[in-house]
Amino acid sequence: MSITIDRAGRLVIPKGIRDEMNLVPGSELEIDADGNEIPKEAYRESLRRVGSLGLRSGVIYNALHLASAEAAGCDSLYTFNLKDFRRLEPRDVEVVSP
Repeated sequence: MSITIDRAGRLVIPKGIRDEMNLVPGSELEIDADGNEIPKEAYRESLRRVGSLGLRSGVIYNALHLASAEAAGCDSLYTFNLKDFRRLEPRDVEVVSP
């Protein structure tokens, strides 16, 4: 789901979600902006990526690290495990060894 920010800088929450969450004018929401969570879709994409490449086991953890780096817009991801990360076919993130 995406939420739009209008020209005045306000978040526009779709009516269906407002109704579902009983949000009315004056309702307060807490926004987690610390970036420590992987969006659900990025998590699902990591599982699809690993599965489509025929990979299994602990490589999912590498896929989640890569998804986090991609979602955060990182340019580089540093690892001592270049082989596994390169098998994941990174997009827009350079995987390098320190």
